[in-house]
Amino acid sequence: MGSTTLFDIGGGGGALFVPVQESPVTGVANGINAAFTTSLAPYSSAALIVTVDGAKNSAWTLASTTVTFTAGNIPATDQIVEFWYLTQLGGGPPASVSGFVSQGTGAAPVVITPAVGVVATTGLLQQQYITGVAAGGAQLVTAVPQISAGTTVGQKMVLKIKGNGVDYPIFQNGVGGLQLNGNWPGSPVAVTEQSLQLDWDGTLWTEDFRR
Repeated sequence: MGSTTLFDIGGGGGALFVPVQESPVTGVANGINAAFTTSLAPYSSAALIVTVDGAKNSAWTLASTTVTFTAGNIPATDQIVEFWYLTQLGGGPPASVSGFVSQGTGAAPVVITPAVGVVATTGLLQQQYITGVAAGGAQLVTAVPQISAGTTVGQKMVLKIKGNGVDYPIFQNGVGGLQLNGNWPGSPVAVTEQSLQLDWDGTLWTEDFRR
């Protein structure tokens, strides 16, 4: 399966960099407001990931702690804006860091074997396009854990089901280190376009939201 890192800020060592995941300090998603602020200054625009309702959004500019969305890309009312970034606390240029890691594609999703489940990466924000074993139908994930442990508290994972709408994995709530708002996907209808965002709390992957 393929893996894509969407930022790598490279360089030498000696710096102290801290990963931050947060909602905007100021700024309201209402379809009109374009400016949102972070609590700390991201190291650079290359070290900042912005998501809207769990989907990566690149239509913005960064000035110090202010993220401004471009016209036509302003978050609508009640959409969820989140920031993942590295902030520098001292030292020189950073060591190489992977921020956003994407695995699989819509056309070639990662096949999830029920006995193996999902293998997490070290990305601060990670996304996987997934599908089930061919001709397997709806398949309960029996691996323990269903998703391997995260590496950093606050990591985010987005799972997107792609495929034929017939063969797909079902992740079980309360089983194998996974805390969901019910099994996912909860219905076989339109499973080719369902997504789930999870948060690693140091012990469990817990659901943020689904759509």
